[in-house]
Amino acid sequence: MARRTVVVTGGSSGIGLAAAVALAGAGDEVVLLDRLRAAAGPAGPARIVTTGSLAEAWGPLDVDRPAAPVARYRVRWLAYGASKQANLLFTVEAARRFAPLGVVPTCFFPGLVQTRFGRSSPLFSLAKTIPLLFRTPEQGADTLVWLATDDEALVPGGYFAFRAPFAATPRSTDPDRARRLWSASLRAVGLPAVSGPQ
Repeated sequence: MARRTVVVTGGSSGIGLAAAVALAGAGDEVVLLDRLRAAAGPAGPARIVTTGSLAEAWGPLDVDRPAAPVARYRVRWLAYGASKQANLLFTVEAARRFAPLGVVPTCFFPGLVQTRFGRSSPLFSLAKTIPLLFRTPEQGADTLVWLATDDEALVPGGYFAFRAPFAATPRSTDPDRARRLWSASLRAVGLPAVSGPQ
């Protein structure tokens, strides 16, 4: 198999680190810079894999003003849910924009994973009393690595868990909300909102 260039964000711990180790162990070049379009070519598409969560169901995301200081985001689990809803919407719009360029965006839910995330949460502390609910970082990274490497995972805009299609709430997969969030995000960082790939 040809050596791939793999872009990993969040690769310093947890699932990202476990995925980076697995991919590097397989001989891939793991980098933290955005080289996706350069990596797409005749050998195969480039891939974007974002992380989702069941928390997307309760995310109070305002897609037209995602950066606005809103009191509801002060509750960390609501803010976390909004961020995961944004990840799914990003995947939907990125697939629309980038799939024709040879870039396949997908998203995955890793399950409950034994990492530093949520360590101070009472809910996670309670769940840890039932060890079977939690997966190791390596198990959590399994679907991520599969999405980054397997031809069966080349489903633009797909959402997966445990290497299988996974359902998200309609508001997290709505194409209109995805377009609006993308445009609002560009405005928030001072870039013009245009219809083509950005």
